[in-house]
Amino acid sequence: MNPATRMMAAALALAFGCCPRVQAHESPVDPVSRSVTLWIEGDRLRVRYEEQISERSALLELYAMDRNRNGIIQDDERDAFLGEKAKRLAGQLRLSEVSGPAVKLTPTGTVTLRRGWRQVYEFVTDVSVFGRGPHNLTLTVSGSLQQPGPFQATIGRPRDLPAGEGPREKVGALSGAASSAGSLRGVEDRVDLQLTL
Repeated sequence: MNPATRMMAAALALAFGCCPRVQAHESPVDPVSRSVTLWIEGDRLRVRYEEQISERSALLELYAMDRNRNGIIQDDERDAFLGEKAKRLAGQLRLSEVSGPAVKLTPTGTVTLRRGWRQVYEFVTDVSVFGRGPHNLTLTVSGSLQQPGPFQATIGRPRDLPAGEGPREKVGALSGAASSAGSLRGVEDRVDLQLTL
C-alpha cells in the first residue's frame, strides 16, 4: 500500500472511530390503538383493555421478555413480562366518581395475545365501594405523546366471552360514552359512565 492510501485509510479509521455511531432514523412515535370494554358482572365492574401495538414495539417487547438472553422466550418469562405490564397499565387506568378519589382496578391475571400484535388485559373492581344509588364515574386511560392512536369504548359484556363464564346476575346498570382529549402530559382518553346500584 502506498503512503497516500495508508494516509487515507488512517484518516477514515480515525474519522469513523471517533464519530458517534449513526443509525437509521427511528420513528419517534409508535402508535397504539386502544379500546376498553366495561361491564357489570355480579358485584364487580370489569374492564377489558385491548391495545394493538406497532410491529417495532412488539419486537422491543419480545426482546425485553427474553430476560436470560438465550434467544428463546420461555412461558415464565412471557408471563412475568405481561404480569408486570398489566400492573403498569392498571396505574394508567383511573376510575373515579366525579370529584372523588380513584378506585383501584386490579389486574385479573388474564392476558390474551391475539393476531396483529394485539394484547388484551382484564381488570376488576368491586362496585360496592360506590354505595347504593346513581353515580357519575369517569374512567381515564392515560397514554402519552409517544403512543398516540385511536381510542374506542364499549359498554356491555363482550360477545366473545363464553356464556357460562362468570355470574350472570348483576347488581347494577352501566351506560356511558367515550372521548379523547390532549393535555400537557400527553393524551388522555376517557369514558364517562353512569352507574346505578
